[in-house]
Amino acid sequence: MPPSQSTSASAPSSRSIPSDLTCLIRYEPVEPNFAKQAIRYGKDGNNFWAPPNIKTGYDRDRTKARLFRWKGGRVTEISNDTSSLGKLTIYGAATVFTQYPDTHHLLAVEFDAETKDVCEHPGGWKVLSFNHRLEPGSQNTFRSSIAEFGAHQQLAAPGSSQWVPQLIPKIYDYDPSEVTSEKHRGIVVTVYLDPANIKNSNQAVLDRLSEGYWGPFYQP
Repeated sequence: MPPSQSTSASAPSSRSIPSDLTCLIRYEPVEPNFAKQAIRYGKDGNNFWAPPNIKTGYDRDRTKARLFRWKGGRVTEISNDTSSLGKLTIYGAATVFTQYPDTHHLLAVEFDAETKDVCEHPGGWKVLSFNHRLEPGSQNTFRSSIAEFGAHQQLAAPGSSQWVPQLIPKIYDYDPSEVTSEKHRGIVVTVYLDPANIKNSNQAVLDRLSEGYWGPFYQP
């Protein structure tokens, strides 16, 4: 999901996600192509590796793409052959890279980095981080929301059966001591409107979902 969206409610809410609300999510691994752009390092004083900042600086094997349907807070993988789904309308996209093994920071931009040059985007690659908010009515249960300058690098809770590893990699998990290298250095995640569910998968509905109107994206 795009970094501009929240993984949880942005405000306390007793509402639950409608069971017939859907969207499609495509996961595609990407790797830096150093023949197209020489290896880069950040300018933050730590000399950490930095992802490419031009749209031709990547290798992307679309045969490894995977497609999921998110429905009412739960995720299932579906065929990556979209020919039977009709024309897909993009709701949003994001590209995320890990700096492992230099650091467990995740760097992200809120678009497909092969569609435009990151170097021309205000702020460029930004550290993906989270804020943790206490669940309404609870003393020890937290929700996580994505933030540009969040207080935490990991989610507030361990992964669940509904957190698909390809969409929420291990590096996001709540215990950084258990983080290991990801199979792919980067991923592009694209969210589409579900053409089979126009009534409950449209711009207005997904806007409300991303704003936390119904609470957390992923249900226990």
